[in-house]
Parts: sequence; C-alpha cells; structure tokens
Amino acid sequence: MPRLPLLSALLLSLAAAAHAERAPSPAELESLGKDAAAFARNTERNRAGRVIDALPERVIPAVAQQANTPPKLIRDTLVDQARAFGKSAQPEEVVADLSGVMLDEAGGLTWGVVRLKGTSLFSGQRVRFDTATIAILEDGDWHFARIDTQAQADLIRAAYPEITELSPGR
Repeated sequence: MPRLPLLSALLLSLAAAAHAERAPSPAELESLGKDAAAFARNTERNRAGRVIDALPERVIPAVAQQANTPPKLIRDTLVDQARAFGKSAQPEEVVADLSGVMLDEAGGLTWGVVRLKGTSLFSGQRVRFDTATIAILEDGDWHFARIDTQAQADLIRAAYPEITELSPGR
C-alpha cells in the first residue's frame, strides 16, 4: 500500500509538468521579439493585410468552416474590417511587451501571451490600450491573435483544441 501514495504523487507531478510554463530560450525570445515588433508596427501603420496574415494559421480555416464560407472571403472580410477599424481608431505608439512572457507546450505547439500596448482614438479622445495577444509558433514564425474576450479565447481554443489552458486576458 505505501506505493500508492508515491505513484499518485508521481502521476500528479507528471500531469503538472505537462502544462508547465517556462521561460523562452534566448533564440525563442529573439524570434518572438522580432515577429511581435513587426506585428505591432503593422498594427500601428494600419497594414491590415499583414495583420490578418499574422493570425495563427488555423484561425481563418476554422472560421470559414463554421460559417460555411470560403477562407479567402473570410480573410478579405477581416482585412476590410481591420483596415476600417485602423482608420477610425488610429493606433499610435504600438509596442509588443514581452516582459515576463512565459511559453507553454501543447500538442507539439509552442505558445505564449504577449501584451500589445499603445494608444487609439475613441470618441475623440486618445485612450491607452493593453491587450492580451496569444503568440503561436508555427513553421518557424510567430502568429498573433487578441484574446481579451471570451469569444476571442474560444475561437483560439476551437482552432487549437490542444491549447486547453487559455483564458481571456491571460
């Protein structure tokens, strides 16, 4: 009987290790920093096509499947919406904050959450924003999507069911 508590403890520690966050390696931090800075720049400069193309690779196909709509139409619609929002919100001083970023592994994916910060125009006033943005490493490039709301987090979980430890704003 003494082995049962030891076995239980071992299984619990293995389960915890499977979802353990870790600090990025220097190479991961460098590539994440480079891609996140480009994403922030594209957001600030209202390069809507580049912003939408930086979405995690499974997002548009997942939306297209749910909507029974061709992926190209979903992408084009998102680009138009992002462009219109960028013109009205006029983002400025957009930066990707990687301080304290931790990475996680899920089903062969590496992912983490960065903060996208800056200012935007709302109702005629400049307002600071700080958004939680998931970063997923796919094929050597980091892809980004906001996860501030439950709907945004649900969309990522639908496209990436292996990412189970994701909550809005995380």
